[in-house]
Amino acid sequence: MRNTFEKFTDEDRKKIRLRLKAIIYAVHWCAFQAIAFRGHNERPDSINKGNFLEMLEAICSFNNEMKELFRTGPKHASYTSPTIQKEILNLISNRVRRMICEEIDGGKFCLLVDEERDESNREQMSIVLRFVNKDGVIMERFFGFVHVPDTTSQTLKDRIYFLLTYNNLDFKSIRSQGYDGASNMRGHFKDLQALISKDCPSTYYVHCFAHRLQLELMAASQGVIVVQKKFTKLFFVINVVGASSKRSD
Repeated sequence: MRNTFEKFTDEDRKKIRLRLKAIIYAVHWCAFQAIAFRGHNERPDSINKGNFLEMLEAICSFNNEMKELFRTGPKHASYTSPTIQKEILNLISNRVRRMICEEIDGGKFCLLVDEERDESNREQMSIVLRFVNKDGVIMERFFGFVHVPDTTSQTLKDRIYFLLTYNNLDFKSIRSQGYDGASNMRGHFKDLQALISKDCPSTYYVHCFAHRLQLELMAASQGVIVVQKKFTKLFFVINVVGASSKRSD
């Protein structure tokens, strides 16, 4: 790719950079709106190619020069593939994490963790950091998803420490932990909160209040027939819609 790029003229490089700026904007817009990038049919004759490609077409529709750049651009440098989208997203996420670390500024922080399977049936762990900024305001920042091969406490701990260390955050600065009530998270001997507490004696554990509320609502709704019927109907609709969408794919 480098040798190919070196063959371009200064004008060619200028056009490629302009196309790339439009692509980065479309990626940033889709990510900020938390919407899907890809469509079910991304062929040129499709009436809806998905949010990412449709955004690029919208940008081009207001600028004939931009439209011509995408029409005449080299096929090996279109920069619209899912791989390129993920690379740009990764660069954006790294920048966001650096900004969060600048907010923390070497101070103490709290760790909020949950784990669940994604659509591809892979286990993933979400990490949120809670801290007090320079103005004395309590902040909560989503720090990232981490895919894990299993949900054992040691694996979760290792991945958390790796993410913190990679972003120059000292795990010794953890002052509290917030998890759900799963046994691999809250146990007092070999589970996640115990492993982190061993490294950071000043860290205390709090059972996630949102999870507590969920458990209370589930327990309360079991005695209300109307609520049971409503959720049974809702789950039925969700399953039917999900099955229909998979068949259409």
